[in-house]
Amino acid sequence: MGAAFAARLQASFGNFAYLKLEEPLMGTRVESIRAATRDRIGVLEGWGGMYLLELIPNGICGAMPGLAMCDLFVRVFNLASSGDMDGAFEIYRSMLPQIVYAMQNMELFHHMEKRLLQARGLLRSTVVREPFLRLEPYVAAHIEKLDRLVLAELERQGLTR
Repeated sequence: MGAAFAARLQASFGNFAYLKLEEPLMGTRVESIRAATRDRIGVLEGWGGMYLLELIPNGICGAMPGLAMCDLFVRVFNLASSGDMDGAFEIYRSMLPQIVYAMQNMELFHHMEKRLLQARGLLRSTVVREPFLRLEPYVAAHIEKLDRLVLAELERQGLTR
Protein backbone atom coordinates (compact mmCIF):
# COMPACT_ATOMS: atom_id res chain seq x y z
CA MET A 1 0.00 0.00 0.00
CA GLY A 2 1.34 3.36 -0.98
CA ALA A 3 1.02 6.79 0.56
CA ALA A 4 -1.47 8.15 -1.97
CA PHE A 5 -3.83 5.20 -1.49
CA ALA A 6 -3.56 5.46 2.30
CA ALA A 7 -4.40 9.18 2.07
CA ARG A 8 -7.45 8.45 -0.14
CA LEU A 9 -8.68 5.81 2.30
CA GLN A 10 -8.16 8.14 5.24
CA ALA A 11 -10.06 10.96 3.47
CA SER A 12 -12.92 8.63 2.47
CA PHE A 13 -13.34 6.68 5.69
CA GLY A 14 -13.18 8.57 8.96
CA ASN A 15 -12.68 5.40 10.99
CA PHE A 16 -9.60 4.33 9.03
CA ALA A 17 -6.86 4.94 11.58
CA TYR A 18 -4.28 2.15 11.31
CA LEU A 19 -2.46 0.30 8.60
CA LYS A 20 -0.39 -2.86 9.02
CA LEU A 21 2.47 -3.40 6.58
CA GLU A 22 4.30 -6.71 6.25
CA GLU A 23 7.40 -6.43 4.14
CA PRO A 24 11.10 -5.73 4.51
CA LEU A 25 12.77 -2.36 3.94
CA MET A 26 9.66 -0.23 4.31
CA GLY A 27 11.04 2.70 6.31
CA THR A 28 10.63 5.19 3.46
CA ARG A 29 7.09 3.92 2.85
CA VAL A 30 6.22 4.41 6.52
CA GLU A 31 7.49 7.98 6.38
CA SER A 32 5.63 8.75 3.15
CA ILE A 33 2.34 7.35 4.52
CA ARG A 34 2.74 9.40 7.69
CA ALA A 35 3.44 12.54 5.63
CA ALA A 36 0.59 11.96 3.14
CA THR A 37 -1.92 11.40 5.96
CA ARG A 38 -0.47 14.10 8.24
CA ASP A 39 0.13 11.42 10.88
CA ARG A 40 -3.57 10.56 11.06
CA ILE A 41 -2.83 6.96 10.06
CA GLY A 42 -0.75 4.92 12.45
CA VAL A 43 1.48 2.40 10.70
CA LEU A 44 1.93 -0.95 12.41
CA GLU A 45 4.74 -3.36 11.63
CA GLY A 46 3.71 -6.95 10.98
CA TRP A 47 5.73 -9.99 9.97
CA GLY A 48 6.09 -11.23 13.52
CA GLY A 49 7.87 -8.10 14.69
CA MET A 50 10.98 -8.88 12.65
CA TYR A 51 11.47 -5.27 11.49
CA LEU A 52 10.39 -3.53 14.70
CA LEU A 53 13.66 -1.88 15.69
CA GLU A 54 14.46 -0.91 12.13
CA LEU A 55 11.17 0.97 11.78
CA ILE A 56 10.71 2.76 15.11
CA PRO A 57 12.94 5.64 13.93
CA ASN A 58 10.71 5.92 10.84
CA GLY A 59 7.65 6.44 13.00
CA ILE A 60 5.72 3.19 13.27
CA CYS A 61 3.19 3.37 16.09
CA GLY A 62 3.48 -0.28 17.06
CA ALA A 63 3.68 -3.86 15.90
CA MET A 64 1.32 -6.81 15.57
CA PRO A 65 3.41 -9.82 16.53
CA GLY A 66 2.16 -13.06 18.01
CA LEU A 67 0.95 -13.22 21.57
CA ALA A 68 3.66 -15.41 23.08
CA MET A 69 6.28 -12.63 23.36
CA CYS A 70 4.02 -9.57 23.47
CA ASP A 71 5.28 -8.45 26.88
CA LEU A 72 8.85 -8.52 25.59
CA PHE A 73 7.77 -6.61 22.47
CA VAL A 74 6.17 -3.93 24.64
CA ARG A 75 9.37 -3.59 26.64
CA VAL A 76 11.49 -3.41 23.45
CA PHE A 77 9.14 -0.87 21.84
CA ASN A 78 9.08 1.34 24.93
CA LEU A 79 12.87 1.29 25.33
CA ALA A 80 13.47 2.07 21.65
CA SER A 81 10.78 4.77 21.54
CA SER A 82 12.36 6.49 24.53
CA GLY A 83 15.75 6.49 22.81
CA ASP A 84 17.35 3.49 24.52
CA MET A 85 18.12 1.50 21.38
CA ASP A 86 20.96 -0.37 23.10
CA GLY A 87 18.60 -1.59 25.82
CA ALA A 88 15.98 -2.50 23.22
CA PHE A 89 18.49 -4.47 21.16
CA GLU A 90 19.72 -6.27 24.28
CA ILE A 91 16.26 -7.79 24.76
CA TYR A 92 15.40 -8.11 21.07
CA ARG A 93 18.49 -10.19 20.27
CA SER A 94 17.09 -13.00 22.46
CA MET A 95 13.78 -12.86 20.56
CA LEU A 96 15.04 -12.69 17.00
CA PRO A 97 16.01 -16.38 16.54
CA GLN A 98 12.46 -17.32 17.53
CA ILE A 99 10.95 -14.77 15.12
CA VAL A 100 13.16 -15.73 12.18
CA TYR A 101 12.55 -19.45 12.58
CA ALA A 102 8.79 -19.04 13.03
CA MET A 103 8.31 -16.78 10.03
CA GLN A 104 9.43 -19.45 7.56
CA ASN A 105 5.90 -20.82 7.45
CA MET A 106 2.64 -19.59 8.99
CA GLU A 107 1.72 -23.03 10.29
CA LEU A 108 5.15 -23.31 11.91
CA PHE A 109 4.49 -19.90 13.48
CA HIS A 110 1.25 -21.24 15.00
CA HIS A 111 3.03 -24.31 16.38
CA MET A 112 5.75 -22.18 17.89
CA GLU A 113 3.35 -19.65 19.40
CA LYS A 114 1.33 -22.38 21.08
CA ARG A 115 4.42 -24.18 22.38
CA LEU A 116 5.89 -21.00 23.87
CA LEU A 117 2.54 -20.05 25.41
CA GLN A 118 2.38 -23.53 26.95
CA ALA A 119 5.98 -23.26 28.19
CA ARG A 120 5.01 -19.98 29.85
CA GLY A 121 2.07 -21.67 31.58
CA LEU A 122 -0.48 -19.67 29.60
CA LEU A 123 -1.95 -22.41 27.40
CA ARG A 124 -2.77 -26.05 28.11
CA SER A 125 -2.86 -27.53 24.61
CA THR A 126 -0.56 -27.08 21.64
CA VAL A 127 -2.94 -28.76 19.21
CA VAL A 128 -3.13 -26.98 15.86
CA ARG A 129 -6.29 -27.42 13.78
CA GLU A 130 -6.20 -29.50 10.57
CA PRO A 131 -4.74 -29.20 8.04
CA PHE A 132 -1.49 -28.72 9.79
CA LEU A 133 2.20 -29.12 9.50
CA ARG A 134 3.46 -32.17 11.34
CA LEU A 135 6.61 -31.30 13.19
CA GLU A 136 9.60 -33.52 12.63
CA PRO A 137 11.42 -34.40 15.88
CA TYR A 138 14.41 -32.20 14.96
CA VAL A 139 12.08 -29.23 14.38
CA ALA A 140 10.35 -29.77 17.74
CA ALA A 141 13.76 -29.99 19.43
CA HIS A 142 14.89 -26.75 17.78
CA ILE A 143 11.69 -25.01 18.85
CA GLU A 144 12.35 -26.13 22.44
CA LYS A 145 15.85 -24.61 22.27
CA LEU A 146 14.46 -21.33 20.95
CA ASP A 147 11.77 -21.33 23.64
CA ARG A 148 14.44 -21.73 26.32
CA LEU A 149 16.19 -18.59 25.01
CA VAL A 150 12.99 -16.59 25.22
CA LEU A 151 12.10 -18.01 28.63
CA ALA A 152 15.53 -17.01 29.91
CA GLU A 153 15.00 -13.45 28.64
CA LEU A 154 11.55 -13.31 30.24
CA GLU A 155 13.15 -14.37 33.51
CA ARG A 156 15.90 -11.78 33.11
CA GLN A 157 13.26 -9.10 32.51
CA GLY A 158 11.17 -10.19 35.49
CA LEU A 159 8.24 -11.14 33.25
CA THR A 160 7.60 -14.66 34.51
CA ARG A 161 4.68 -15.73 36.63
